[in-house]
Amino acid sequence: MAEKGGLIGGVLGGEDAEAADAETTAGLDPIAAALATSAMERGQPLDSRLASYLAQQEKLVGIQTEHLHEQSEVILDNLKLKRLNERMKLLFQGVAAAIGATVLAILGGVVFEAARSYALIIEPFSVPPDLAQQGLTGQTIAHQFQDRLVQLEQRSGSARAAASFETSWGKDVKVEIPETGVSLGEMERFLRERLGHDTHITGEVFHTGPNLTLSVQAGEDDEARASGDPASLEGLIETAAEGVFARTQPYRYATWLGQTGRKSEAVAALRRLAATGSREDRLWAWAGLNNYSDSAREARWDLQQGLKIDPEFSHLWFDLAGVAQSLGDDEAALQAAATSLRFLPRDRGKRIAELTSNWEAAIERSIIAFETADFHAEIAALQAMEDLPVPHHVSYLEGLAQWLPYRRAADFAALHDLARAQALLGGAPDDLSVARAAGTSAVTIDAPHAVMAADRGDWAEAARQLEPLAATTVPGEQPEQTATEILPALAIAYAHLGRLADARTLVQKSPTDCYTCLIARAEVESVARNWPAADRWFAAADRRGPSLPRAQEASGESRLARGDLSGAAAAFNEAARRAPNWADPLKGLGDVAARRRDWRRAVHDYDKALKITPNWLDLKRAREQAASHLR
Repeated sequence: MAEKGGLIGGVLGGEDAEAADAETTAGLDPIAAALATSAMERGQPLDSRLASYLAQQEKLVGIQTEHLHEQSEVILDNLKLKRLNERMKLLFQGVAAAIGATVLAILGGVVFEAARSYALIIEPFSVPPDLAQQGLTGQTIAHQFQDRLVQLEQRSGSARAAASFETSWGKDVKVEIPETGVSLGEMERFLRERLGHDTHITGEVFHTGPNLTLSVQAGEDDEARASGDPASLEGLIETAAEGVFARTQPYRYATWLGQTGRKSEAVAALRRLAATGSREDRLWAWAGLNNYSDSAREARWDLQQGLKIDPEFSHLWFDLAGVAQSLGDDEAALQAAATSLRFLPRDRGKRIAELTSNWEAAIERSIIAFETADFHAEIAALQAMEDLPVPHHVSYLEGLAQWLPYRRAADFAALHDLARAQALLGGAPDDLSVARAAGTSAVTIDAPHAVMAADRGDWAEAARQLEPLAATTVPGEQPEQTATEILPALAIAYAHLGRLADARTLVQKSPTDCYTCLIARAEVESVARNWPAADRWFAAADRRGPSLPRAQEASGESRLARGDLSGAAAAFNEAARRAPNWADPLKGLGDVAARRRDWRRAVHDYDKALKITPNWLDLKRAREQAASHLR
């Protein structure tokens, strides 16, 4: 018991002395105990006085022991109470800390939001009393001004992400009525003014003789002013709103001008921005100018100016891939598309809007697939586009949405699945004005039946479909597309119809830096059996597209036609190496093997091609004929 009392006393601190006293007084007298023990060892009876003394000592020890038990219970109760008090104290401290942390978090959030605020704050306008009496108060005019700014913003959609603007108030436009006294709203306003980047708009309506004048100022910019008849107040508000929009959102303003048909004003605004804007604005200005260029070569020059500022901006590479295809520079298109895909993850959501980024990724994959003749991959990319919503007021994507069924039909035609191609054309939209305005492929949209007729070998029908397009430029297209897409296709049709002079005349009008055009020149000479000229043009085409398979495949067909089986096999093998998912060079290898009467090899190559194009009728017939020699 003495040990327990000492432990409790040590824990409580203040009761150590009392516990120690209890320990020293408790227990028998050692001398009396020694005398009693000695008598017992000698077998002598205890002295009566010693026995009486020991009995009293025993009673005293019992009393002290009982006292210690009672004292221990009191001490334990005090200890429990003390621990409870300490726990309550810790609980209250924790609650206070949590409340403090919550308050700090709220204040931190308010400060953070204030620092990131790019709102456009419209304060109630100052108006003359006679207008206010008519209900046209300063607050009413401010709200009308706000509505017009929001309308302008909604019609200025582009691929650009809001986060890329230095001052992007976007949809955060509000009329703010000053409050009196101290409130949370006033505190937020104070923090935004101190830490944020809000643009404050103030305005005044006043009489100037018989007219009304509306003067509006946004931040430190020059005022926008409009004057006119009092009955035209709505028009004054519209004019002033456009002026403020042009000053505060110059890129969006230029986009809005273009989307409302004011092309010359849009070009002028973009050129000013390209010369004097921020680094990001200059990049987007050059990208925007490409959309209004009169030719693909001019568009390419505009995009190259932007790439001098930032050679890793994926959107410029994306635009450059499309322009390169229009020019017939397929190798550059392939490389630009791959470069755009490589840099796109960095720009997604930060410089390029998220939804537009998804579109651009799918389009680049379709370009890469087309240039490498991987038509199944292109169909998958086109299907991904069809599943995407179209961004509001992004015109070239709206055009592409109309173009998709035609492009898929062309891919199935390239896979020699003419039934699927025809079915897609049957469900394609008839109104293609948006697609043409977006500058999409002339042959794909306006002559899909010509592509299919050529695949069937119906050259008369192909020529009939292409001739009207060669005579006039398709609306909305850059002029190069006629020379790089329509004229080469029509020249090949004429050559197969025996109209070699017409074919050569047409193909001479196509540029010599165009991959498809060089192949067309070679094919015309091949049909004419002018083999040296054909080989020169095939070689020129291959130099223009060292990664591309089409010139090699066409060269293989030409060499097969003249009986150069070794040359044909080499060309087909190279085409298959560059385009492992293209059936045509595999069929060509099967044809070479069949000419060599290597029927087992022919069947092997035909089977590989059939895995890619299972509905190619000519391929099936060739395979059956080769297999018949193995029976």
